[in-house]
Amino acid sequence: MFFGNKINNLAIIVVFYGLWSLWAIISLSGCSGTIPSASTPMSGKVTLLWNEVPGAISYNVYGSTSPGVTKLSGSKISNATNSLLINQLEPGKTYYFVVTVVNEQGESEESKELSYTAVADKIGLIYWNEALSEKIAGDEKSSGDLAKENLQSAKERLADSAFYIFFEQNSNELSPKAIEKLDRIYEILANNSAAKLTLNGYSDSIGAPSYNQMISEIRANSVKSYLSGKGIKPSRMMAFGHGAQKFIASNKSAEGRRLNRRVKIELIIP
Repeated sequence: MFFGNKINNLAIIVVFYGLWSLWAIISLSGCSGTIPSASTPMSGKVTLLWNEVPGAISYNVYGSTSPGVTKLSGSKISNATNSLLINQLEPGKTYYFVVTVVNEQGESEESKELSYTAVADKIGLIYWNEALSEKIAGDEKSSGDLAKENLQSAKERLADSAFYIFFEQNSNELSPKAIEKLDRIYEILANNSAAKLTLNGYSDSIGAPSYNQMISEIRANSVKSYLSGKGIKPSRMMAFGHGAQKFIASNKSAEGRRLNRRVKIELIIP
């Protein structure tokens, strides 16, 4: 009888300590969830966009937190690609930017200055919707003439531009590089509900005119379909095919023809 009581008492003690341990674990778990921990403040971002300037070899961007930014006063980003995403902006602070064009004659004057006030966890947009400025544009050559004179510089300038999607011969398949570019375009559209696109498809000079017209339309609609599949309303995009027109490179070389098989993306912001 005494032995039985000892077993019962031992069982009660084990249950008691088990319940106490469970309470302690739950209490500590609750504390760790309710005590606020220090976290990194959310930062803002802004995408800088500009229309290509014929004759440009590269672009430089200068930024500052004070108005009146110049090449002497601003922080420089060399060989900037279009589009350019700026990270780590302090929410509530206004940033100012200008762009310069680098061509064979050197670096141009600054563009008109545009600004953006950063918002936490949002990608803003600064868009030079015409030529960067009249004083930068200067005496422009046609893009076709430029590419014929200097195909390599045209290739380097356009290859990373989010506004040009290139295709293989007889294909409308989007390459990994094209998808990467279109994902950047998607971010711009997703963060700017008023923005719209015009998609202009072109071909090289190989093939019959009717075929080139058809494939250029198909390529433009491939771009539209990809973006609509990610959630962009089709009504925000217009797709056109132009066939073998407006060449940006000579069709005498394989590389030149590759540059001509393209969809040019034009961003429209009311």
